[in-house]
Amino acid sequence: MITGFTYQLPEWKNGVLIHHAVPIVDDDSLNVLFDFMAQNPCCLGAAVHAWISQGENETWSMPSDHEYDDEEEEEEEDEEEEEEEPNGPRDYFLQGNEEDDELSYVDSYNIIPMPIVADFEVEFYKGQIYYSKQAAHMAIKYHAQERNFQYVVVESLPSIWKVKCLKHKDENCAWMVRFGCQDVGSEWIVRKSNLMHSCSSTTQPTDRRHLDVDVISESVKHLVRAQPNLSVLTMQAELKDKFHMEVTYKKAWYEKQKALEKLHGNWEESYDYLQTFLQVVKRKMPTSVIDWVRIPSSQLGHMIFLRVFWAFGPCIDGFKNCPGVMVVDGTFLTGKYKGVLLMACSFDGRKKIFPIAFAIVESENTDSWSWFIRRLQDLTDRNDVCIISNRHARLCEDMSDIGRAWEWRWCMRHYASNLQRKTKSKIMYNQLVRVAKEKRLEKFDRQVEQFKKMAVDRNVACSNWVDQNQIRWSLACDNHNGGRRWSIMTSNMSESINSVFKGIRSLPVASLVQHTYWRLLEKFDKMRLETEAEIRSGHSQYTKTCEDLIKGWAQKAVGHSVTGVDRRQGIYVVRTPPNNSNMTGSNILTVHFDNNNRVGFCTCGKFQGHKIPCSHAIAVCNRMGVNPYRFVNDIYKLERVLACYGTSFTPLDEPKGWKKHNGSTLHPNVYMIRNPGRPRSTRIHNEMDCPREGVAQQVCRNCNQSGHNASTCGGQPSGSGSQRRGSGGQ
Repeated sequence: MITGFTYQLPEWKNGVLIHHAVPIVDDDSLNVLFDFMAQNPCCLGAAVHAWISQGENETWSMPSDHEYDDEEEEEEEDEEEEEEEPNGPRDYFLQGNEEDDELSYVDSYNIIPMPIVADFEVEFYKGQIYYSKQAAHMAIKYHAQERNFQYVVVESLPSIWKVKCLKHKDENCAWMVRFGCQDVGSEWIVRKSNLMHSCSSTTQPTDRRHLDVDVISESVKHLVRAQPNLSVLTMQAELKDKFHMEVTYKKAWYEKQKALEKLHGNWEESYDYLQTFLQVVKRKMPTSVIDWVRIPSSQLGHMIFLRVFWAFGPCIDGFKNCPGVMVVDGTFLTGKYKGVLLMACSFDGRKKIFPIAFAIVESENTDSWSWFIRRLQDLTDRNDVCIISNRHARLCEDMSDIGRAWEWRWCMRHYASNLQRKTKSKIMYNQLVRVAKEKRLEKFDRQVEQFKKMAVDRNVACSNWVDQNQIRWSLACDNHNGGRRWSIMTSNMSESINSVFKGIRSLPVASLVQHTYWRLLEKFDKMRLETEAEIRSGHSQYTKTCEDLIKGWAQKAVGHSVTGVDRRQGIYVVRTPPNNSNMTGSNILTVHFDNNNRVGFCTCGKFQGHKIPCSHAIAVCNRMGVNPYRFVNDIYKLERVLACYGTSFTPLDEPKGWKKHNGSTLHPNVYMIRNPGRPRSTRIHNEMDCPREGVAQQVCRNCNQSGHNASTCGGQPSGSGSQRRGSGGQ
């Protein structure tokens, strides 16, 4: 009776290859198999068998020496066909059929699996199979490294490869392994082996000549695959633990680059391959927008890469159901070639980040930012878009030069940080933040006067910072003019995306762009399923973000008193009760409803800032018997959130079936190649790079002071090690 699928996980114990039967019962157990194969790339695919269980799982042991000759293999296969099936699990492995793309079960009794080479427990025995000559060579290198000896290739032919101990002549050492293959491109099989050393090589230290870049890069490839931004110092520690030797920073860096190239391809070829990938994306998702900027080359049929812009079709369609806000930012690339990754994002009705478009440009300059903004405008015909960014000197000072009714707002924190960098005053920074976050216009004016007074008292020339372009950095001024920024005061959304894509900034451009595709494909599917589940629950037709705000404001609205001023025009006055605990309240605010357009205005600023009735508007609705949800923006409806992710990403074909683009061959700009050596940081650090209050700072373990580390410390140790480490900074 068939009980399910199982695979054998090989492991060496006491010189014997043990196969543990592991059942495949769910996705997690299947991922264990995939992770093993990914972390042991030198293993033959047949090393892990899948079979149909007919009884209880057993542990299979296989001796290290199988005595049969090549000439007798066919006779043994014929005899096995006549024998009865043994009791218990029958051993099979899955083999792909190239003609019909189906999986067939092939009897694997005569297939000898290769042991785990990543752990150096490599024992070569007759009949052992490797999928290529390179895999066999890699296994020999691992074996020599672990057994602490050197080998030499004594015979290398298209069908034979033989290695011996380096001292096979001087000390007549008998160690040898001979591989062979029947056809070019087929598997390599161990034909003969003698693993007994009769020399002193294994007891003497060697120079580890076989521990080259290829061996080490292969051993760390699974680490780089999981974490492309893996630090070189972490790699050094990993290699020291694995190979029991010190690896220099330079060598570890080259090993990481070699592993990246094996995983993601050649850097120079990546630029041309990117054209093919984006061509496939455009064919599969026609609504996607791709724009190139290339430089003509002196060689006919070749071009030089300068910029590329891409926005996937589902993102463009989904933005129609998002608020008219785009947060833009850039982050530099850390790979072989310089560049900057520009990003634009918005948010949905649940206040979840919604990526819109990306671009790779040569640097952040006036021309590249203007080009990026114009490409964003090509994505939509909306005129209610507000762009939020740093107060970047290279960004457009006035969005009117683009010819659309788009607004530009500044990130409040970046604006205040610029003030602190110029005045060196943390107090003025905090005061400017309070001014910028104020929602009511009359309170904003009082805060501005207080800011100017503080500047005069401290003899700081910064009064003009609160007088210029108030609508771009002040929440009160923005709310008074319609609330175009939807109460978004910072560019944290783009910074969050930066952190998500931080790990891929060191990858070749084609892998980087493909990563955005796969990450967004996964995000859209996840958000769509979550929204559908929320709709099926039937609790509300609005998002939890909206429900929480209305619930909190409805509780405050109970104590408000409402007086009608002009009910025909929908104008009311609301008085709030005093709050004796913090000496606030007793405010008089004006609420104005536009019943025809289902919008409203309140002098508190929250109504137009969030597009949700504030406590004062809810008090008016309760007085007039009107449902406050009538004035909630449709963006917060779950059906609109679902529409954001309604267009699915189209799966792409297998890369080997992609049709190469028919344009010019694209090459990287040689002037953008990164200089050799460890790059020095050019980032201008400000208060945003410092820990917030209450967060412990890192200190030097030598002198217990912040601002440097032990390698750059010029002082003497102070106290014991535990005292020097301390618990944080001041």
